[in-house]
Amino acid sequence: MIKKLLLLLVLSSICSYAQEIEGYVYDAEGRVSGVRIHNISQDFIEVSNPNGYFRVEAAVGDTVHFSSVAYDLYEFIVKKQDLEKKMVVELKFSTLDEVRITGYRARNTDINDLDSELAGQIQKDIKKHPNYYRTSKGNIGNIIQSVIDLFKKDKATEPTDPEVIGFEDFEVLFLRDDFFDEEFLSQELGIPSENHELFYEFLASQELEYSYLKNSNKLDLIDKLYHYSKEYKKRLSSIEPGVD
Repeated sequence: MIKKLLLLLVLSSICSYAQEIEGYVYDAEGRVSGVRIHNISQDFIEVSNPNGYFRVEAAVGDTVHFSSVAYDLYEFIVKKQDLEKKMVVELKFSTLDEVRITGYRARNTDINDLDSELAGQIQKDIKKHPNYYRTSKGNIGNIIQSVIDLFKKDKATEPTDPEVIGFEDFEVLFLRDDFFDEEFLSQELGIPSENHELFYEFLASQELEYSYLKNSNKLDLIDKLYHYSKEYKKRLSSIEPGVD
């Protein structure tokens, strides 16, 4: 009898093993990092990483809040399907017309500490805006110096490579877009569901420019996806005979 009870306890602990929800946080401009994800029901808190990815313990029926200073609070109730696949949460920029101060905390600070803080802020500002603190050379001298500084700034600026679409971007695209979904991958492009993530990796290796994700370039992206799906299946068939 005791053995049966122990077995039941073990089985129940396995069944109640921590479940999780995971996915990406987005806004109208892209992935959002630093968003606070709070499972209100179980009091678990996580923060979205630099790629906007999050994972937090949750169970069906839990209430989860997504919050950040610049956005409206997003709340949802966990459903069974949320535990089975990655999700995409899209935040809306805050609709508050003004910031209201509801309280403050007084701070007693030694005058010497304040002087040190002020001195530190001035030094930072000098580094950021040296022209404002340079000894005056007269109007002409200041103009010449400003032109020299502009040339220095242009010379120091190095061209950067255009941002490319990564694995996470493709994953989120097929999670959140109404057109590019799993059905499009499987039926239109002929990519089996078990190979979707491998296909994302393959697409990421092609280093497509991020501009392809704009709505105005959707047709161009479709052409690219058809092209790369054929190339992917061709490579896959050379590894696994019988794959079309």
